[in-house]
Amino acid sequence: MILFYQKKTGKIFATMDGRVHDEKQLNCFIVDDQIDKEEIGKYIIGWIQKYNEKEKETDKIGYNLDQFKILEKFEDITPESPLDYKIINGKLQKC
Repeated sequence: MILFYQKKTGKIFATMDGRVHDEKQLNCFIVDDQIDKEEIGKYIIGWIQKYNEKEKETDKIGYNLDQFKILEKFEDITPESPLDYKIINGKLQKC
């Protein structure tokens, strides 16, 4: 999952679902009229899939896998939502 948040406040305002993302998805950004593009951060939980040109194969690089339990809550039928969290000092914290 990619979480888009406001760097100043840590408030999450958009998400991109998934556990494995490719470089095209990683390069996506969210436009918000009230937030400058430079003030928008991305927090990844899961893997980024990158093509290794030298070895002609795909590598998966893990990001914030220690937060995977929270990701599972978002996917579960519980009313838990990423929008109920903030990014504080590089970690997810419930508001």
